[in-house]
Amino acid sequence: MIRAILFWSTAISLIAIAGTGGWYVAELKRELQDLHTTIDISTRRAHRAEVEMEAMREIAAEREALIAIINNPDVQQLSLVGQRLAPRASARALWSDSTNMAFMATGLPPLPAGDAYQLWFFLQDAPLTAGLIEPDPNGSTTVMIEVPDAVTLPVSMAVTIEPTGEMSTPTGDCYLLGKPPM
Repeated sequence: MIRAILFWSTAISLIAIAGTGGWYVAELKRELQDLHTTIDISTRRAHRAEVEMEAMREIAAEREALIAIINNPDVQQLSLVGQRLAPRASARALWSDSTNMAFMATGLPPLPAGDAYQLWFFLQDAPLTAGLIEPDPNGSTTVMIEVPDAVTLPVSMAVTIEPTGEMSTPTGDCYLLGKPPM
């Protein structure tokens, strides 16, 4: 009888210990899963922060290049005037050497879906694209333009509206136009 009581006491104790151990293991698994979730979230946030930091570095570098052009004592500029479709628009192209130019525009009207603004250099032979420009919702933009070797500033410049995707020659209406003094 004492052996039976000892056996059953031991068995019940072992079952209780096993149950407690099982509960503890399940709790550890849940905590481990929570830690994995937290690590995944933190990793995604860190990646997003790195992407945002890189974007901020690019913006800072562009702003520094703009300031360098503006502060250069040899800075030159060409004003672009809004045309019939954008009478309130205006822009300035600033450069201090022949490789980089800052282009700042304001008052550009919103674009229809499927269209883009494109900046052009007008050379004696043919127009040459300077690239697409994307104004903010207020119609303003400031971009740095790498001036192609074929361009010797100052030259006439224009902003036209084109189908989305950079065109090789202007096809759309002119929104801004600037001509250097003769």
